[in-house]
Amino acid sequence: MLDWNQPAIDFYLSIGAQPQDEWVRYRLTGDALRAFAE
Repeated sequence: MLDWNQPAIDFYLSIGAQPQDEWVRYRLTGDALRAFAE
């Protein structure tokens, strides 16, 4: 879920879920994506 979705975050915390802080998100778009595809 997105970090701004506080209702969802609160729900998961309320049922005992733990955040996975070790995960890092990356996005590849535009020129970088084209260069990767070549």
